[in-house]
Amino acid sequence: MKAIVMAGGEGTRLRPVTAARPKPMVRILDKPVIDHILRLLKKHGITDVCITTGYMSDAVEAYVKSEDFGMNISCRAEREPLGTAGGVKACADFIGDDDCLVISGDAMCDFDLTACFDFHRGKNAEATIVLCSHDSPLEYGLVVTGRGGRIERFVEKPSWDAVCTDCINTGVYILSPELIREIPDGKYDFGKDFFPRLLTEKRRLFGVHADGYWCDVGTPEAYLRCAFDMLDGKMRFDSAVPETGKGVWSASAIPEDAVVSPPVFIGENVSIESGARIGPYAVVGAGSAVGAGAELTNCVMDGARAGARASVCGTVICRGASIGAGANIAEGAVIGDSTVVGDGCRVMQRVKIWPEKSLPDNSTVRESVVTGSPRTGVSFGAQSVISGEFNITLTPEQLIAIGAASAEFGRVGISACGGEAETVTADAISCGVRSAGAEAVRLDCVFPSCAAFTARSLSLKLCIFVRRSGANTELMFFGEDGMRLDRSRQRKIEAAADGEFKRAMGFGAGCKSSVSGTEIAYLSASASSVKLSPSMPRVRVKGSGEASRALRRALAGAGCMIEERGMALPVFELTDGGFGLTLRDEEGRFYGQERTLVLTALAEFEHGSGMVAVPYGAPGALDILASSLGTRVLRIGRDGEEAEALYRSQIFMRDGIFAALKLCAAMGKTGERLADMAARTPEFSVTEHTVRVDCGRAKAMRLLVNACSEMAGDIFEGLRIDTGRGIVGIRPGASPKSLIISGEAAREETAEELCADFILRAKKLK
Repeated sequence: MKAIVMAGGEGTRLRPVTAARPKPMVRILDKPVIDHILRLLKKHGITDVCITTGYMSDAVEAYVKSEDFGMNISCRAEREPLGTAGGVKACADFIGDDDCLVISGDAMCDFDLTACFDFHRGKNAEATIVLCSHDSPLEYGLVVTGRGGRIERFVEKPSWDAVCTDCINTGVYILSPELIREIPDGKYDFGKDFFPRLLTEKRRLFGVHADGYWCDVGTPEAYLRCAFDMLDGKMRFDSAVPETGKGVWSASAIPEDAVVSPPVFIGENVSIESGARIGPYAVVGAGSAVGAGAELTNCVMDGARAGARASVCGTVICRGASIGAGANIAEGAVIGDSTVVGDGCRVMQRVKIWPEKSLPDNSTVRESVVTGSPRTGVSFGAQSVISGEFNITLTPEQLIAIGAASAEFGRVGISACGGEAETVTADAISCGVRSAGAEAVRLDCVFPSCAAFTARSLSLKLCIFVRRSGANTELMFFGEDGMRLDRSRQRKIEAAADGEFKRAMGFGAGCKSSVSGTEIAYLSASASSVKLSPSMPRVRVKGSGEASRALRRALAGAGCMIEERGMALPVFELTDGGFGLTLRDEEGRFYGQERTLVLTALAEFEHGSGMVAVPYGAPGALDILASSLGTRVLRIGRDGEEAEALYRSQIFMRDGIFAALKLCAAMGKTGERLADMAARTPEFSVTEHTVRVDCGRAKAMRLLVNACSEMAGDIFEGLRIDTGRGIVGIRPGASPKSLIISGEAAREETAEELCADFILRAKKLK
């Protein structure tokens, strides 16, 4: 039996832990990750191993040659990255004519590989992907399997609203030799290229849910968690360090007056002085020194020194680092190799110090230090938004990093609404863009939907709009199609802002330009998007913000008479910065965004192209309406590129001002009231509830997808089921143990009953 271990990982997200070593050589409980993997392979009878290396390949090869694993091990360095599949194809001569295991050399696991091989052969599979459940699956590829383990769908690194299972691709594969020979030469990837192709071709592609532990130590947080999980016994491992007491592994002497609170791991040649307090959850690696009265909790100290009375909590201290007497290292911080932290120094939460830095005595370090420059991490929330408190969680340094990370898109549009804080925020982002050599285009947009339209009209690959939302400042990101950034592009910005982003050299700073008149262009385009009638309706507009004033101008410019009073008039109100629209008809009935979307679709069915594209979770009433009119509704995610292309072109389906003009043009053409139009659409009611699930949202989604596999439904942004009585939507909630369950039916009572049924199912999940 043979195996290929892929050990080319650079580990950029794990820096500064990986600043001086490749990811496979990161030590966990005094052994590199690749050591744990090789011993796992040997345990399951694998004796022939080929290791593919890339970044700092010499370090991996030197270690493997220095240890006696009792296996036939060879190393092959890739001169240029070949991708996961390309790297395996390059080892085809090693593989021969037998099934081969492919495993990552930079992820920890203790899977029963023998059982995985038995599954693979029992299914006569061409390829088997080893899966495991994960509570936080956003950073991984998800795999949906059907009966017998046949793979039905891949979801590549989703946002939470697209999570439909907790089964992730662990990067452990069993492949037939015939299949390996089909991999094209050159750069090629299993997850992005090869497996999706096999799925399309309906090949024998299976997933096996493995028993055991798996962890990608891809971030400092994951690195700590993995070490603590091992101390808790969640992962089986062989340790040369004896267990001297329950939950205490120690190869070094411990003074009688030192306090050790399990679980704790203490390696060889560790010096511990009197009064030290170690644990719980402390890994003190070989060669470390712990001073008198020092306190180490929830941390990993890998061959480093903590001075007298130093406090190290929830942190990673890398090899050769020295923490001065009385210093305090706060939770989430990482101290790089050979860095010296002065006496009495305070390193604040989540600060990262790169190797070989020197922090002065009694200083307070609030920002990360890479090459003398601060660095902090960013993350997107829902709707492609980065949110935080101005000057607290969104500091000028962080905003500059966001701007510099955005520079890879080329020309970056930047605009803000109103206040001084928003203007300063936009200025800082602009500085970051220009510092990386790109062009910062300042726009005079003052509300979000105008910024989104301007990104499209000027073909800006990225446009950032800054606005205030309660106590927070929000950064909204739009692409060249005027739509929110997808998750893959969000991840690029996150990674670049938290890593080594590009900087302009010498005097090569990017230029600054400006574009004015964006609102005029926006309103002109909205008016020209519809065929106006000489008899446009009289309407009212509710709201006083910039977007509402723009809506008044748009409707007035289209020939509508804007009234301030009058009960028997349709009332338009923008929501969500101009993207949403709600209505009140001439008889006082209120229509929320779902009902407004249906009315807008009716106008397009009867007076436009006759077909609309909508988001995946849009009301099912749209399909009923389309069927009655003999036309179609395309849904994003369900209907492929055709739906995406149509949705991009139909701005009125995602922009409140365009939608308002579409409805007014329809009323002007037919003479109908808004109430008359609504009467020709299906009656429906939508209810929504949040329910707690003890097993966690990702696992709950997987269990519900499996349990509802016989029902008429589909999976994209959650699970959508047509029960015959109405539609049930299920998606992950905002908290880790919650689901959002919605019901849609002709009557509110039925919608509530549908919700209640699935709420009960969700609460029973274990």
